[in-house]
Amino acid sequence: MTVIKLEGAETLDLGEVLNLVRLNSPFYAKLWESSGISSEVDLQLKDLPIVNHEAFWEANTCLNSQVITSKQKDGIIFKTGGTTNHPKVSFYTQTELHSLSTQLAESLVRCGVREGDVVANLFYAGDLYGSFLLHILSVYHLPGGAIQVPVAGHVGLESMERHIIEFEATVVLSTVTTMSQLSERILGAGKTHPYVRLLLFSGEAFYDDQAGLLKAAFPNAAIRSVVYGSMDCGIIGLPPKPEHYTNDPRLHQLNSPNILVEIIDEDGRVTTTPGEAGSLVVTNLERRLMPVIRYPSGDRAAWVDPALGLFRVLDRDRTAIRLGPVSIDFVDLRRIVSAVLRDRPVGKIQAVVTREARKDLLTLNIAYRPATDGERRALQQGLAEELGVVRPMFREHVEKDLVNGLKSNFVTMRELAVNPRSGKIVEVLDLRSTTVPSPISPLSLDVCLVGSGHGFALFNGTRRAIVLPVDSFARLVDAKDSVISTCLCREAYLGRTRAWTGTDSLASRTTCLTRLAPTLEPYV
Repeated sequence: MTVIKLEGAETLDLGEVLNLVRLNSPFYAKLWESSGISSEVDLQLKDLPIVNHEAFWEANTCLNSQVITSKQKDGIIFKTGGTTNHPKVSFYTQTELHSLSTQLAESLVRCGVREGDVVANLFYAGDLYGSFLLHILSVYHLPGGAIQVPVAGHVGLESMERHIIEFEATVVLSTVTTMSQLSERILGAGKTHPYVRLLLFSGEAFYDDQAGLLKAAFPNAAIRSVVYGSMDCGIIGLPPKPEHYTNDPRLHQLNSPNILVEIIDEDGRVTTTPGEAGSLVVTNLERRLMPVIRYPSGDRAAWVDPALGLFRVLDRDRTAIRLGPVSIDFVDLRRIVSAVLRDRPVGKIQAVVTREARKDLLTLNIAYRPATDGERRALQQGLAEELGVVRPMFREHVEKDLVNGLKSNFVTMRELAVNPRSGKIVEVLDLRSTTVPSPISPLSLDVCLVGSGHGFALFNGTRRAIVLPVDSFARLVDAKDSVISTCLCREAYLGRTRAWTGTDSLASRTTCLTRLAPTLEPYV
């Protein structure tokens, strides 16, 4: 196994970290022992099992956590998702919090924040969420200093805009969702804010249907990802150094020497091949209180330049879902379906994430056939209500029109997408298209072929395929923002392709796509 570290970077002692964890974390000690790793041998990262999310969070409770290595004596506790019944929290020591803050300050410097900038912080505050506080600390630790305008994300859009205008903010820190809502308000009033020069986001992906909106409201602003990471993993990637910067908001540079990253393909092989996609697995060498050892980040990524630590975040992995700034685990969706459908015979469930009206949309496809329309409507309402109860942040964002409400379909097992290699049903399909095409593929078109029992889709240069049954042959609809394939009760988001125009017939489109299909690799 090869773990990527930057050339010339200081090396933290991995062996020391692993020994500390083995001796002091009951969760990791049990996990490694059950994997046949002797307590007498020196630990090697490549020999350790990848952490199972569900087991990890069952062990890491608010009180009496089996993951942490000692009783917490100082520092801070952050929320990192979960539900009201199964909260997820991360424990940081004072030293770890300070380091986190200074690393974020480095991110701001790389994005171009400088002395004299007026920084409007629109991140969420309170309820144990970390983004607002951490970016207060990050600006505080800037070497050159900057002026803080601590607005927060729970106030109304009118207040946000008023503070930006009053102080002529030059930098805005926020989620993309909040920026989009704010931009709609600004443009709706026939205004722009040309003095803002940096829009810095984190916590969610940036999609092409948002770029034009933000640029119209903030015409002189560069839009950049300020950091890639999470409360559980820590800071995984920093913005690239200026000499490596491109306009790709998914491109990040490894936070070395604090973080080790592995990209692991479907066969469980660690890859360092540029452009080869896989699950991004993290080992944090700084987190001594709540260790993070071979922990799946929940995202898929690909190396761009391993020697420089450059990697591209592609999409969400199959165990985790991100809707705007809201995180939902697939295991929680299973619990919700079980709670609402009770003893009904459910085959499988599948979560499909798409974009609709410039907002994220979660669709649950459930392999169960209600007996009546009344039962179907009651179950759909119950599922939406239960998700709002166990994940209040989702409900709040739906009410604020920041994400779409839950959509649920009742289908047959045959209508669920499967992995063409294994034949297994894919639990999570993230079919959103991010804004900048990947250079790793010789094809730059977004294409789809639907028919003959198969659907092929190429998203942003990454080869992917969606398998559809023969009876779900779809009609291709040329829409304003996307091409939508409506397949009976399920929908697949298909990016617009330059292979045809809106005046081309369905037959000519299908012919064109059939010609391109052999170049695609079946993959979900």
